[in-house]
Amino acid sequence: MSKPMSRDERIRAVMAEAITRDRQKREAAAERAARGSAGLPPRGVGIRTSSVVTKPRYR
Repeated sequence: MSKPMSRDERIRAVMAEAITRDRQKREAAAERAARGSAGLPPRGVGIRTSSVVTKPRYR
């Protein structure tokens, strides 16, 4: 963001960012619940290997 932003522009940007982050979090939670009800392990669980690199971590 090289161009200068006015105060209300900055507030709007921050609000939009917070909303999208909240929505992503809610979607992830819904997906986890769906996988749980389907009897599948949540993302990042299940592929248990001796190597730490190959094990996907839930972000």
